[in-house]
Amino acid sequence: MLCDHAQAICPVFPWAEETIHQSFPDPGTFSGTYEEIMEQVRGVRDEIVWWIDSRFGKAAAQPESGF
Repeated sequence: MLCDHAQAICPVFPWAEETIHQSFPDPGTFSGTYEEIMEQVRGVRDEIVWWIDSRFGKAAAQPESGF
């Protein structure tokens, strides 16, 4: 899992109230035709978007108004 490797090397912020870790499949391990791999990559992308939206709310992914 992509994020599992990152968890081992992520910086630690001792003042943080919470440490968040979420695993996602590593696209580097996907196999198949180009289109099959891209479909899997899009699936991981959608999982990440869903996780961010469900964890932090959809507004977290939207830019602030005024730009």
